Amino acid sequence: MKTIKFAILALVVTGSLFSCKRGENDPGLTLKSRTARLTGEWTLSNVTGTTTSSYTSDNYTSTSTTTYSYANGAQTASTTSTVTMGGDSSTDTNSNTTSLTRTMTINKDGSYTSVETEDGDTSENTGEWMWLDQGKSKSSIIIDGNIYEIDQLKNKEMILKVSSSNKDTADGTIDESTSERFYTYTKN
Repeated sequence: MKTIKFAILALVVTGSLFSCKRGENDPGLTLKSRTARLTGEWTLSNVTGTTTSSYTSDNYTSTSTTTYSYANGAQTASTTSTVTMGGDSSTDTNSNTTSLTRTMTINKDGSYTSVETEDGDTSENTGEWMWLDQGKSKSSIIIDGNIYEIDQLKNKEMILKVSSSNKDTADGTIDESTSERFYTYTKN
């Protein structure tokens, strides 16, 4: 009888341990809830992503792709733009690097504070955060009105994903853009 009770208890405990895995990249085994893993002080450690936009009208097409990267406190945005008019085409490439540091403290009570320094200018924001999907999944959060999908949430590492897609067609023109960025934070 003790063996059966122990087996049932083991199944319940194992099920609750694995139930906190919500994201594809979350840890398979954790003793902390998603809220407990989310709360704490985080420091930006990596940014990757791409933004693409294009505009087409009659014999004119403009396409721009910006790739973002981050290393050692510096964010780089590299942009390649191509303009085609009639049969002629030209391409321009440029790169811009800014110094960037960001820390974010997420509190269990639903408040947060973030401090960002970009090229020597420091700004501090305070406000509220909340789970977008209050149910069981808790896969997205709202911070300061911005929606972040949680790509990964470990005890010491979090990856937030921001993506958007827009397409506008009017008067024979096509104006569209897509953007996807991943922000990696490490817990202090």
